[in-house]
Amino acid sequence: MAMSQQDIRASIQTLCERDNEMRAVYVHLDQMLDWPINETFQLMILLDELKKRMKDDVVHFTFKKKDGSIRQAYGTRANDVLIHRDSVPDGGQKQSRGTFPYFDIERQAWRCFKIETLMDIDRGYTI
Repeated sequence: MAMSQQDIRASIQTLCERDNEMRAVYVHLDQMLDWPINETFQLMILLDELKKRMKDDVVHFTFKKKDGSIRQAYGTRANDVLIHRDSVPDGGQKQSRGTFPYFDIERQAWRCFKIETLMDIDRGYTI
């Protein structure tokens, strides 16, 4: 059964109330892209999952690069466990409006992608 727009808005509000980063994601998607609410909600759920999984693990995910090509990345935000202390920049990772920062395991450096370009998370990938 499909969610009503009212239910979607309530779910988005719940996500935003507990997480400043998700609040910024919503503002970007709502103000900058003017997407339909159901598409905004689907992407927010995917980004929330990516964020939660990266907190403790390496995640394999896919996004579309600026040139239109598809990038498969392996990233994390698990500073204490997976990222060498020398790789953590002073003050942590910087985040530009509308981007999602992550530590790229293959390149051993902080990277980011535009949030609206996230395509998928490989839920079967484990390290």
